[in-house]
Amino acid sequence: MQSTLLGICYFIIFIGIVLPVTTAQSHVGVAQTVVDLGELDRGTDNIATFFLVTSTSKSFLVSLNKEPANIDFFSRRGYENHLYNHSEEDVMGWVELFSNSVEVEPLSEGGTGLIGAQKEVKFILNIPEDAESGYHIFRIKPLPVFPSGDVGGPVGAMVVSVTTVTFLFNIEGKAIRDGIILDVVPEEITNGRFITGTYFQNTGTTTITAVASQRIHKNGELVAESSSSKTLVNPGEIKVLKTPFSANNFSEGYYDVSTSVNFLSDSVSKNSTILVSAALPPPVEEKPNLLWLLIIVVVIFIIAIIIYKIS
Repeated sequence: MQSTLLGICYFIIFIGIVLPVTTAQSHVGVAQTVVDLGELDRGTDNIATFFLVTSTSKSFLVSLNKEPANIDFFSRRGYENHLYNHSEEDVMGWVELFSNSVEVEPLSEGGTGLIGAQKEVKFILNIPEDAESGYHIFRIKPLPVFPSGDVGGPVGAMVVSVTTVTFLFNIEGKAIRDGIILDVVPEEITNGRFITGTYFQNTGTTTITAVASQRIHKNGELVAESSSSKTLVNPGEIKVLKTPFSANNFSEGYYDVSTSVNFLSDSVSKNSTILVSAALPPPVEEKPNLLWLLIIVVVIFIIAIIIYKIS
C-alpha cells in the first residue's frame, strides 16, 4: 500500500515538472471579506474604505460593481442574531463610488522576490433621513479587466479568482418585522390556471420579503398546494401575493384554504373558505354577416344607378 501511494506521488511530481503551464493565474481579492461600518446616523455622508489585494506582477484595472447582498449572509457565524433586526430596503442608491474602476499597481517587497499589490478603495455611503432602523448589507464585487495581450499561456488562457466584500452597517432603532393577512381572494379560472390573491400588509417598521404558501382542501382532502413568488413589502404597504395552481385540480364549489406568509424571521397564518367559480368560456369573435353585407352593397349600387340616370 505504501509503495502504491509513493508511486502516485512520484507520478504527480513528474507531471508537474514535465508538463508546461498553459494558464496564467491571477487572484484579485479583498483584505477583508466583511467590513462592519458600525452604527451610522441618518442624514449623514460617510467615507468607507476597503483594500484590494492581488498576486499579479502587472498593472491592471479593476472594475467595481455594487450589488445587493444575499440574505444568506446572516447564516455566517457571529451574524445569526442580526437576522431578526435587519432591514431589506434597497440601499444601492446610497452607495456612491468615486470611480467605476481603479488601477492596481504591483509592488516588489525588497529582495524577497515576493510580488503583489494592495490598493485602497474609498467610496461614499449616503444615509437618508428616512433610513429604516436595523442592520443593512450590500456588496462590492471587484472584477479585473486585462488587456487582450496580457493573457498568459500558449493558448492565451487567463484564470481569475474574484472575492467579493460585504459591507454591514446599523441604523439606530429596532427593526420590527411583522405583518398581517387581511384576506384571501379567489380569481377566475383562466388559461388553465387558478390563482388566489393573498392581501398581506406589512405592519412592522422595516422592508421585508414576503412569500405566501397555501394548502387547499375540499371535504377534508388535500387538493393542491403552492407558493407565490418573493415580493418586497415596505412598512405599512399592502401587497397582493398571487399563488398559482393548476385549474385541473378544481371544480366549482367551496374550498378550505390554509395560508401562511413567511418573511424570513417570522410568519403569520390564516384559515379561510373560498368559492371557486366555473371557468368562463373564451369570448367568441363575432363575424360579420356576409349576406347582409352583400344586400347593402347591391342597394347602394342600385341607388347610384338611379341617381346617375336622373342626372
